[in-house]
Order: sequence, then structure tokens, then C-alpha cells
Amino acid sequence: MSCNGTASQRLVSGRNGCLLISFRPVLSTRACEAYVVQTLCGWHPGIARKAWSLHWLSDQSPLTSGERSALVRISASLTRGGVKVLRDVFLGNCLDQELLASFDVVRARARSIVDAEWPRLEAWEFELLNPPAWTTNTTREMERLFCWQPDEEREVGVFLLPSPPKHMAGNGDMFVPSGATSFACSGASIDRPVPWLTLLHEVAHVNHEPKRLFPLIQGAVAQDPERPIWRYFPNTPPGQHLSLAGFLGEVVIHCLVPHGLLAPDKGRKAQARLWSNLPPVNATHSTSSWDQWYDAWVTRGSYDLLPALEAHVDSGGTIDSQALELAIAVLERMVAQWQR
Repeated sequence: MSCNGTASQRLVSGRNGCLLISFRPVLSTRACEAYVVQTLCGWHPGIARKAWSLHWLSDQSPLTSGERSALVRISASLTRGGVKVLRDVFLGNCLDQELLASFDVVRARARSIVDAEWPRLEAWEFELLNPPAWTTNTTREMERLFCWQPDEEREVGVFLLPSPPKHMAGNGDMFVPSGATSFACSGASIDRPVPWLTLLHEVAHVNHEPKRLFPLIQGAVAQDPERPIWRYFPNTPPGQHLSLAGFLGEVVIHCLVPHGLLAPDKGRKAQARLWSNLPPVNATHSTSSWDQWYDAWVTRGSYDLLPALEAHVDSGGTIDSQALELAIAVLERMVAQWQR
């Protein structure tokens, strides 16, 4: 992508406005089929969503014994090897012939699911190449908050994946190339804001988080290496799944998109619906389910951080060291509550 003119001219809004970050949609039959198969095997609650599997199988004939056995083998392999194994399958780099053979057993079923979703994935492909004006404005504001510079133009590959009706998900670059993101979106409405904001959430993770947030976190640790929170966090429920930097990134980015300050009405309606009745952190432990600890720590952390971060941004602040300190202070209060 190349834009002419001054920095301010290059950040023009409009349906074809030129931004420092642009989308490059990727439609891959292999990746879509692999995504469906990993969902059906249910190996990870945050990636292989059980409700999605049940929906996709509801219109299908029952799984054969051979398919069930293959899914068990795939689940075991992914549990052992994690997202790296899945990334190799996605990108055609897998050398494990036994795993590939297991995928082949359920490939025909996965293909039928993908075929049904393909027209909607093609519609998303077109929209990403021609984004509506309001998404351009939102992307521009996100660039401003993260202090994105004119010489930092970047094209983000977006691997489009199937999803059931009224559902969507992003998993960052877990199983796609670094700097790209996945977006399961065929069931999501193109005309509604939340899918686009969800995509921007994933873009923030793969671009803005490593370029802006991680250096700030490294600086905070270097400035005060004996700060107790650095030592306490790995023992908390989220610390079993996320690095300190990953947790803080989640909390800060959730305050922006999809249900935060960059959403219509600053996300107030969505927060009232989705961020109420959250479990307390001291009700979680090392064996809490993914949804339990995520809501109690990440979602609640974002909820607690939002007022202070909003005041910081409204006063002209960006996602800077002051914003990070606000997030760390929230985490310190949460850990103190959990330790009681």
C-alpha cells in the first residue's frame, strides 16, 4: 500500500480512504477446513467452541466411528503441540503424516460445512477490500491512540474463516503467520459495527500490541524490577494461560474495541449487557474454566480500567506509559483481592 501526500492527507476518511494499516483478506479452503476440524474435536475451550461444533453437526448425519476416533487423535495431538501444530496444518507445513491422515478422515464433512459458508466469506472478502467510511474513521483513531507513525504503513493479512449464524471470533495470529490475524465471520452481519470492531481488536493484538504496548511493559519492568506484581502474576488464574504482557494487552485493547471507547456510544450499551454480573476474582482458582477466569480477570479488568483510561484519553492522552500504569494499578488491586 502506498499513499501520497502529507501524513494528515494520508489519514483521510472515506470508503477508500488511505490509512497506515490496510486489510488483505485471505480465503483458503485448507485453512477453513482445518478450522472446522479443530472446532469439531473440541481440544481447547477458547478456540474450539463447543456451541459451534454442535451447530455445524446439527444439520449433518451423525459422526461415524472412524470420524470420532480421528477427532480424538487430532484433539490429543493439538493438546500436546498447541497452536503451532494447528498453524502448520493451516499453512500446509505439517509433516506429521498420522495427524494429516486423521484430518483427511473428517475432511469431507468439514468441506461440506465450509462450502455452505463460502459465499458469505466471499462477501466479507469484498468488504475488507472496500471498507465502509466509519471503519476508516475508527481505524484512524486507533492509529492516533497508539501513536502510529507515517512511515509505519502495514498491510494486515486477514484469514477469513467460517462461523455459525450470529457468531464470530478472532484468535489473532495464533495459527496464521505472524503479523496476520484470523477472523471467523461468515455468520456475522457485514452491516453491523461489532464484527468490524472485533476485527480491529485482533488487528490491535497483532500490530499495535507488540509495537507499542510490549515496549512500554518492558520499560515498566526495567524501571522497577522488584515490583511485587511481576512476581505475583504468574501464580494467578490468568497467569496460568497468559503472560503478564498478554494479559495487560487484553485489558487495554478491550477498553478500546470491540465494546470500549472506539465503539459507537463508547460501548455503553454493550457494556451494560455484557460486562454486568461479572464473577469476582477471588472466586477463581487454577482449575477455573476458561470463561470463568477470563470474565473474572480480563473482562472485569477492562471494566475497572475503562473510566480512568477514558479520562486519560479525553484529556489528550494516548496509549502511553501513563495508560499502562493505570492498567497495572488495576491488576495490582485485582491480585490483592484474589490473595485475600
